[in-house]
Order: sequence, then C-alpha cells, then structure tokens
Amino acid sequence: MGSPRSTRRKLPIFLTTRFGRELFGLFVLCALGPIVVLALLSWSHVSAELREQSRARMWQATRSGGMRIVDRLTRIARELSEVDPARTIPDWVADELVGLAELGRDGVVRPIDGSVPTLARLTEAERTRLDTGAPLLRESEADGTLLVLQRGARGSWLVGAVDPSTAFQLSVDADLPFGSDYAVFTLDGTLLAGSRADLRMIPADAVGERRIMSRRIGSSNYEMLGWSVFLRAAFDHSDIQVVVAEREDLVLAPVAAFRTMLALIAALALTMVALLSAALIRRRLVPLDRLREGTRRAAAGVLTCPVQISSDGEFGELATSFNEMMSRLDSQFRSLDRLIAIDRAILATSPRDLRVEDAFLEAFAELYPSGSVLLAIAAETELIVHALGRSGETRRSTVFPLGEQDRRW
Repeated sequence: MGSPRSTRRKLPIFLTTRFGRELFGLFVLCALGPIVVLALLSWSHVSAELREQSRARMWQATRSGGMRIVDRLTRIARELSEVDPARTIPDWVADELVGLAELGRDGVVRPIDGSVPTLARLTEAERTRLDTGAPLLRESEADGTLLVLQRGARGSWLVGAVDPSTAFQLSVDADLPFGSDYAVFTLDGTLLAGSRADLRMIPADAVGERRIMSRRIGSSNYEMLGWSVFLRAAFDHSDIQVVVAEREDLVLAPVAAFRTMLALIAALALTMVALLSAALIRRRLVPLDRLREGTRRAAAGVLTCPVQISSDGEFGELATSFNEMMSRLDSQFRSLDRLIAIDRAILATSPRDLRVEDAFLEAFAELYPSGSVLLAIAAETELIVHALGRSGETRRSTVFPLGEQDRRW
C-alpha cells in the first residue's frame, strides 16, 4: 500500500493543496450550475413542444377522421338513393355493405343482397323524413350493425347494412399520425370501431372535445383527445365521438436523442472547463507552491537556495523580493557569524596571535570580495600592520617599534 505522501505526489500539483482543490471545485461548480439549469430548461421546453405538437396532430386527426366518417356515410346514402331494386345491384354494394334490403311501408324487410337485421318500426317523423329524400342512420338492436335508410330511385325505402368497423374505420396514412390509435364511441359509451380492443376501457364521456386526458392502457401511457361528430342534421342520429390516442413514449422519443446529445455536450463542456481550470490554477499555484517550499527552506535555515519562478506577474515580483530578502538575511547572518568569530578570537588569543588577523581578514574577504583592507594592531612596544589586496592575498608588513611618546598617545 502506498503512503499518503506518495499518493499525493501522483495527483496533479493543484490538487495536492486544499486551496487548489477548493478553487478547482468552485470552477467546476460554477460551470456545472448553468449547464444543469440549461439542460432542465431545454428538456422542459422540448418536452412541452413535443406534447403540443402531439396535441395539434391529434386535434387535426380527430377532425379529419370525423369528417371522413361523415363523408363515407353521406356517399353510401347518396349511392342508395340511386339504387333501383328492379335492376342489377351495383358492384359497390358488395364492397361497402354487408347487406341490402327493401323496407316496405308495413315495416317488413325484404332482403335484396346479403343479410340485413330486423329494424324497429319507424316513427311517423322518420317516415316523413325518408319520403323527403333525407337519410336516416340507425343501429340494429340485435347485433349493433349500422343501418343506413334512404329512399331509392323508384321511391321505395332501402336499408343498407354497414359493418361499423368499416364505416367508422380511420386510416393511418390518410387520417391518423404514425403510431397513434383511435376509437369511435357513441355518446353512451358504446365502442363502434377502434384500432385496439383495450380502448374499450376508455369511457366516451371521459374524453371531452379538445380536452387532453392521460390514461394507461396495457403497459403504455397514452394521451388522448376527442372530437364530437355532429350527425343530427344529416342523419337524424345522436353524435358520435372520435378519440385519437398517442403513446407517450413515441411522442417523447425525440427527447431521448436530445437527452443523449445534451449529455455529450454537457460532458464536453465540463471537460473543457476542468482542463482550462486545471491549466489556469496550475499556472497560479505552481509559483505559490515554490514560494511555500522556499519559506520552508528558509525556516529550516537554508537561505542560499533562491526560488525559481519564471513569471512576469505578481508571483514573479514576490519571488524576486523573497530571494533578495533571503540574500540579505544570509549576508547579515554570515557577517554576524564572522563578527562572533572575531570576538571569540580576540578574547581567546594574545595580540600577536595570527588567528585574530586571519579571522578578521578572512571575514572581510568573504563579506567584501571586491574590496581591500588595511589592518593595524598596536601592541605595547610595536605596531603590526596587515594588508589585504583586491586579489585576496594577505601580507604582513614590517613591525614598527613604538617610542615612549607613541605609547603615551
């Protein structure tokens, strides 16, 4: 196991100090905050925009789907008005109707083609409407088959039986957005047609016109929107409701791609911020770390090792001042040491002992290498003169004897 010291050496230099770690974390946090806020706002805006587009598609689909149902029923009624039971039955009857019959004035249904279920007796108002050439739309009480009643070409009443799943069927290509589902209900909640059997779980009155409802069907969440198709005027029938539903995961599918792209952009931005922050902090903290090491050396008594910082900024000026201060302190300490050595030599030796002169001259040569000195030592009967030249060589002059008068002076 590595020691904490070796572990710290493996880290970048700006992470080995508390100040560096705090500064680096502050830079990253300052960058991370706006990125997170921007991501949340972008996510919310994109999701809301996708939902709004989905609702606009569903609203358009319900309207176009409802109008298509009305057009289909209107076409069947118009084609029935041109049918003459005494002639050949047109080909479209087999394609669009499951059965065709003639309705007598006595209420008896006489099949012409296919099978037509029994029909409840018409009211007087309904008879009058048929005589005027206006169609009627009814449901069979037996099996729910849709019945279109219209006056034929010879004035007889014709009944066309229509499969509701065909009459109310909507096409994905023509009416519905891709991946959506639909259902057609009566106002009492009876499902007339739909793309999914489990849409029966949706009560028709729970989805109002242009009102969004969320509902979980199976394993998926759906958003639904309904539109009422007005049939009272054209077919004397209660309104039906067309409901279009879109899966929430399909609606928000572009958000997944956007999320991946946003995550990559955020990661790239954070990486760039981290690298730039590391470079900037390192530029600032490396000189500071060297100054710290210099102060530690100075505290340990090492004053001759200058701090090497190649910077023109404040740290460079601080390093220059620090080195000058250490140089002066070293010079003063060396001068003090030499003076102490001279004092010790003076106190410990006689005037003629060379150790005093040597100690003084050596101290002067070390403190002032470019200077010269003349040292004179007066004894009781003689004057000893020593000289130190600029070359650093020491020579002793001849001893000068002192007279009585000189000794008194």
